[in-house]
Amino acid sequence: DHYRIDLAVPGFNRQDLFIHGSNHLLSVTGLKKRADPKEAVTPNELTYECMKREIILPNNVDMDFASAEYKNGILSISLYKTKYPINNRPVDIIAY
Repeated sequence: DHYRIDLAVPGFNRQDLFIHGSNHLLSVTGLKKRADPKEAVTPNELTYECMKREIILPNNVDMDFASAEYKNGILSISLYKTKYPINNRPVDIIAY
């Protein structure tokens, strides 16, 4: 059995998303930089877009088996349940 978390993150690519889990906290950060020649004051000006979501998790989640998938602006994260409370080591999760 598992938990599934779906987050809408439109406008970001899979490579722009960073997912990190530690103990009972899941963090999702999106960072995107782009050059917009129409709005730039100087030719080398960049625009950054950033988002961050933090979700408190129950203590029976095993982060070692977490997985994520990004498709059509939706990030789906699967977190597997354990029978007993667990303290997780920090892990980074890569979205596919």
